[in-house]
Order: sequence, then structure tokens, then C-alpha cells
Amino acid sequence: MGMFDHYIPDPPLCCPVCGSALDDWQGKDGPNALMVWRQGHTAPIDQAIEDEDIRLLSHQLAKFRLPPIFKIYEWCCGGHFALEAVCHTSDGIWSSTELITADTEMQKKGERRADFKARMRWLSGKVT
Repeated sequence: MGMFDHYIPDPPLCCPVCGSALDDWQGKDGPNALMVWRQGHTAPIDQAIEDEDIRLLSHQLAKFRLPPIFKIYEWCCGGHFALEAVCHTSDGIWSSTELITADTEMQKKGERRADFKARMRWLSGKVT
């Protein structure tokens, strides 16, 4: 399993398909060290590591920053497809999060057309 970071959008986001609250966002555009990022903050607020011997201290976490634009994702509705959101930072602060919906989604590089159509049907709420 690869490393990633955890993300907490504020305000929280809900699945556009089933309406469930989404509270386990992950992403790979940050440092990928199990950092916990909260929208509205400049640096990670925590690190999701139980071992105190390897967990970074607050002053060490304070040195990390997110890129100007980054994506986060979460699995919902049985895990067939991941929901994605595009996030932006402004002056180093995570300032906005936009959930990608059927209206804004595009086919991914290397994604088969049939897979894209199935994902779009799901995002549109036409498949349960």
C-alpha cells in the first residue's frame, strides 16, 4: 500500500450520488506521510501515525505546505468508483474544495471509454 495524506474539507462534502457524508478523504499531491490537512489551515494539523517515536512534532509539521492545486479522493457507494475533488491554496492556505460531478468530470488519460461512461452514469445517479 502506498503512502498518502488525509484531508478534511471545511465545510464537509456529501456524496452527490447517495448523499452520504464523506469523511475519509485521501490524496497523493502532498508529502504522502500520513499528514492530516484541514481546509483553512496552512500546515498539517496532525499526522496519522500512532508510533510516537516516528511521528513528527508540531513544529516539524508546521514546515509542510500543499501545492497551489491538488486533488483528493474518497470511495463511496460500495467502492466501485472514487469521488474526486479539486482543491486550491491561496497564500499557502487550503482555501477551496470543489467536488467533481457529472457536470464537471472529464475522461481520465488511459481510461477506457466504456469505463468512463459507467463512471458518468454512476456520478449522474443513474446506477445504484
